[in-house]
Amino acid sequence: MCKVSRGEVCCLGGAFRTYWEANGGLAQFGYPLTEVFEERLEDGGIYRVQYFERARFEYHPEHVAPYDILLGQFGRQILASAPTTR
Repeated sequence: MCKVSRGEVCCLGGAFRTYWEANGGLAQFGYPLTEVFEERLEDGGIYRVQYFERARFEYHPEHVAPYDILLGQFGRQILASAPTTR
């Protein structure tokens, strides 16, 4: 499956496609926004990731399938950068 996003063709394949299809697909995650690429995440590790309209998929080779694909924790990121109001 591929989608044109910002003039780029973003495709979904391999383990990320298998996870996407098994866990709600388009309705749950939306279309892919990027190709798969490597990114340094919050824990300092470098992982293969792919961004979707409503999720970031992360490939964690230290886990066995089907637990090798995890979703990014955007809530933690947003909360950590939000100003504290009380």
